[in-house]
Amino acid sequence: MEKVFQQAKALLEGGEEFVLAAVAGSAGSTPRKSGAKMLIKSDGSIIATIGGGAAEKAVINRAISMPTGGGPAIMDFDLDQGPDAVCGGKERIILGRAKISDLPVFRAVTDAINDRREAVFVMTAEERPEIFFCVKDDGTVVSSSPPDESVKKILAGVAAGAGTHAEPGCPDIYSERIVSDGVLYIFGGGHVALATARAAEIAGFDTAVLDEHPKFANADRFPHSRVIPLDSFNSIPDLKITPDDYILIVTRGHDFDLVCLEWALKTPACYIGMIGSKTKRDLIYRRLEKDGCSREELAAVRCPVGLPLGGSAPGEIAISVAAELIKTRAEKKK
Repeated sequence: MEKVFQQAKALLEGGEEFVLAAVAGSAGSTPRKSGAKMLIKSDGSIIATIGGGAAEKAVINRAISMPTGGGPAIMDFDLDQGPDAVCGGKERIILGRAKISDLPVFRAVTDAINDRREAVFVMTAEERPEIFFCVKDDGTVVSSSPPDESVKKILAGVAAGAGTHAEPGCPDIYSERIVSDGVLYIFGGGHVALATARAAEIAGFDTAVLDEHPKFANADRFPHSRVIPLDSFNSIPDLKITPDDYILIVTRGHDFDLVCLEWALKTPACYIGMIGSKTKRDLIYRRLEKDGCSREELAAVRCPVGLPLGGSAPGEIAISVAAELIKTRAEKKK
């Protein structure tokens, strides 16, 4: 979700307009669920996907043919029929042309994501050029032009999640509550950390890497992560961890792992994982229990970390950890 909005903002800042397609509703077995988005450029190339297949091809063709000043369009697909019948289910796609004048909206959305504030992104499903809105968490509406009273009526009570909503006498709108997916904080910058940061980035996680050695804590090594150099693992800064965040401990020594785990257990992170064998785990847990950590707290730590896929090489561990992170994220959204 976050990266699509960031890429949309970058396109508009570069002077390139596009069509935004979003899954506004789905039922049954569909490739993607409500909230999945795709950007379609004028040449038909795309950023992200709404599921592929004949339905996505039809959406791309419709986007290319949409007039420059035209409003949004709604397309309904029955995936029980036609070439995509193997998928099954039904889905509704809303398309809207994003213009340079909509740049303030996409900046407001990405600012909210970066600042970890909630916002609501809205597209109206009527034939008018003012289609994009961002309602910030303080109630301020950012739009390319002021929304009319019918749209304001829906914005005042817009439902959480993604989908189309309507009231008598009001236009249909697509709304999506923008909530940060959280950050994966990786303690340690060695081989496993490097592979995991890559796998997590592919899976759509924002990552931050912390290490006390400049050899590991540098942007050249982790070009897609925020790098946080430490003076020592004994002096971890205030990272303002939230229940949306994930913590992975893969330092180069048991003592460092212990210090990081003791710190992590004081945070509300939704996921805490630590690399190591059961023998190492039990040794560290005994020491932490003596320092006052409860067995219930320690039982929530994922150690050995990752889904049990059987691999032991850094890349294999990274894939198993990324799979566990994906599973955790999906369960949170249910």
